[in-house]
Amino acid sequence: MTVTIIADEYYVEKIWEQGQRLNLYLTDMLMLTKLEAGSPILNCAAVDMNQLVLESEKNNKIIAQARKVDIVTELPEESRKVSVDANLFQRLLDNLISNALKFAPPETRITLRVNYPNHSSHQVRIQVADEGPGISEAHHERIFEKFEVAKLKHDGVQQVGLGLAFCKMVAEAHKGIISVEANSPKGSVFTVEI
Repeated sequence: MTVTIIADEYYVEKIWEQGQRLNLYLTDMLMLTKLEAGSPILNCAAVDMNQLVLESEKNNKIIAQARKVDIVTELPEESRKVSVDANLFQRLLDNLISNALKFAPPETRITLRVNYPNHSSHQVRIQVADEGPGISEAHHERIFEKFEVAKLKHDGVQQVGLGLAFCKMVAEAHKGIISVEANSPKGSVFTVEI
């Protein structure tokens, strides 16, 4: 009977995870539609960016532990407040971390970095770096398009191709940019500048 209970718990957990995934997918679709329509949906306020990154780390910690991936933060001692829509920006960060977790092999690390450039038109630069299979340079621009899924070396990961399009639209709605580059020796670094 114990085996049955454990199996039932496993399937209940998987059903819950898939329900959460479907909910995020539908929410992203709705938000993408609003962003594309140019609807004024931003609710900006001064937000402590270090704290926002720490919240995203916390939001993804259980999944990271289950996958044996470390999430580490590299934050400046002094945080700054930046005018952003906290809910949208939190979802942007969670999407980037979730993507990194999908492709990060066990016993690797995802690094969340924040810095505040002094000589830049942007107030904050946030990076999510992983040690996964990486993304070919040919796909660096296209992966931010809706329904675009890069051909990755990682088998078994199903993708719809909305998460990074959502991230791009959120960054652009904040008059910012998002980009990706290779992480040496392997993996990817996603950079958001607002």
